Amino acid sequence: MIEVKNITYLYPGNEIPALEDVSVTIQDNEWIALVGHNGSGKSTIARIMDGLVDDYQGTVVINGIELTDDTVWDIRDQIGFVFQNPDNQFVGATVQDDVAFGLENRGVPRPEMIERVKNALTVVGMSEFATREPSSLSGGQKQRVALAGALALQPKILILDEATSMLDPQGRKEVLDILVKMKQKFSLTIIMITHDLAETAMAERVLLMNKGHLVVDDVPEKLFSQPDIIKANGLELPYSERLKQELIQDGVKMPQEYMNEDRMVEWLWDKLK
Repeated sequence: MIEVKNITYLYPGNEIPALEDVSVTIQDNEWIALVGHNGSGKSTIARIMDGLVDDYQGTVVINGIELTDDTVWDIRDQIGFVFQNPDNQFVGATVQDDVAFGLENRGVPRPEMIERVKNALTVVGMSEFATREPSSLSGGQKQRVALAGALALQPKILILDEATSMLDPQGRKEVLDILVKMKQKFSLTIIMITHDLAETAMAERVLLMNKGHLVVDDVPEKLFSQPDIIKANGLELPYSERLKQELIQDGVKMPQEYMNEDRMVEWLWDKLK
């Protein structure tokens, strides 16, 4: 679905490249977690994929189409982009107006637009809020509306740039649960940009970036088993995994698979009762 070949990019006025000779291939219907500390290059490469950054060296191919000035709009038709702060994406007076905005720009006929908006709000569980003002919603609800806006465009690829970082734990869980349902129902290719390694457990692959380079391309379990690499690249193991490592050092035999906090509590309860 996505081929990034030998991408190098230098922001104007900077001497150090934001990306240096980065290559990666992402398959159709794959869930990728793109992780790294601030300034690692993870958001830059995602914006290059969507044609939001130009003057880079290298090649980007999306679903068999090479990204050029002539094809950028064809490629954007295949990508839904959800940013960190949903307030920056809202333009409509109501929730349904906002979800319809992208469809209006693309000239979708009104009957089809109404149906797409209705279906997208149903998928994200926001149908009852269709006539509400976006400013009256909670952070988690706003991000669900942003997801509905992306989903209504019927993309093949969904890119989320730190889309859960401003949410409380409940809001984050709601958004992640919706993403799982969206991927299963619509066969989406998902690229989730985050610095929270706990969120990467849902992904099929983790791409770890640092100083503009791709450092690790592996499954989450393999990355979690290398705490030294994680620390060396400015990140922190999820709490449940840190606890697991400490228990192992104390001689406790632990399951090899990754356990989130809920699963860790269940395991400890069964072990200690």
